[in-house]
Amino acid sequence: MASAKELVGSVLGRLFFHDATVTRVREFSPRLREIEVEGPALRSLSWRAGDKVQAMMPGMNMRTYTPLHCDAERGATAFRIQRPVW
Repeated sequence: MASAKELVGSVLGRLFFHDATVTRVREFSPRLREIEVEGPALRSLSWRAGDKVQAMMPGMNMRTYTPLHCDAERGATAFRIQRPVW
């Protein structure tokens, strides 16, 4: 059974977020990865220095990341994730 937090996140996610698929993962160290995501909905977006991306993944809390680059033609962006343990 889904928690109240997951249900609210699911509803808000459909209203305010864009779907994207992970297309590349680069591991720099056991605790640092660069994740690239791509999706048709990202083609209409662009990011500048200092902008932030809210990422919501199943089973995880929402997190804020800074995009490293934006390829509006492909609808792709990348950000780095640092975690204590994968």
